[in-house]
Amino acid sequence: MNSKFKPYINRFLVFFLGILFALVLGEIFIRLLRQAPQVAWVQKGRYRLSSNIKLGYEPVPALDYHGEEMSFYDWQGETNKLGFRDYEHNEKRALGVYRILVLGDSITAGLGLSTYKDTFCGQLENVLEKTEVFNFGVSGYNTQQEVEIFKEKGLKYSPDLVIVAYCLNDRERDDGDILLTLLEMEENNNQKKISLVRNHPWLLKSALYRFIKYKIILAFRKNKLKGKQSAYYKALAEDTVEEYFSELADIAKKNNFKVLVVVFPLFEDLINYKYLKEHSYIKEICEKEKFYYLDLLSVFKEDLKGGENKLAIDIYHPSVLGHRLAGEVIAGYVEKEIRS
Repeated sequence: MNSKFKPYINRFLVFFLGILFALVLGEIFIRLLRQAPQVAWVQKGRYRLSSNIKLGYEPVPALDYHGEEMSFYDWQGETNKLGFRDYEHNEKRALGVYRILVLGDSITAGLGLSTYKDTFCGQLENVLEKTEVFNFGVSGYNTQQEVEIFKEKGLKYSPDLVIVAYCLNDRERDDGDILLTLLEMEENNNQKKISLVRNHPWLLKSALYRFIKYKIILAFRKNKLKGKQSAYYKALAEDTVEEYFSELADIAKKNNFKVLVVVFPLFEDLINYKYLKEHSYIKEICEKEKFYYLDLLSVFKEDLKGGENKLAIDIYHPSVLGHRLAGEVIAGYVEKEIRS
């Protein structure tokens, strides 16, 4: 070692060890005094605040619920370790298996259906041979949130095809006050049990870190809830379709998968339909980004029996029969137009 640098190295080591000793001493001191608040996820039903402000909220992993109160639960049953209404998937694919990952909102999650198998995702996997289908549907999500959660949790599964199940309210932020409720819960939380949102898990093991962040830093933050709502809602723009379809197209090129956008109509009046302009808007963007495009309006319209619509349970959500029909049509399109 060059003797010229030795004094500087020794000073750095002394400084580093001094800092380390002070941190250890502080950690012990705070633990002994029990001044560090405990932390917990702020969640309600199947949802919790997300560390990604562009998501706002995310599904709770591995939650099994069979109670009667359905507010913020959406359905009874179990979610997988990622929080989705789906079974567990291995990151490594089986040999010769085609992978489809479906992004969407409560339509994809199967709101109003009793079992996952009844969703169009379940139907897809049932109809297509040697195919594994991932259901990434989250109630209330718009296009930004769908693409963001795909980047965080879905991209690692290396899909061959990403399907975006598009609902006509995706140009709005319409989550049934899930985010607002979670933010209000965080604000009202007891100081001894604070949200761990935007914290790295290993940092939370440190009593000193929790004390500094929650007892000192947050003490200087005024109007915390108002500020958080402003930050979250600014990050969650209303109409994110064009911007995030473009981002999804870039991701698809870099990772060599295809994108299919499936448009679900509003089940208000399929005969005298008033929303064709919205369908055209999405089709133009898909053509621009070179996405495959499948519109289910004509499919649902043709299947009306004597004018009675048994394919939907409300204006947005297909019934079991509607999901089955959608699954069959999507499967046929994928087999004929994409996989072939």
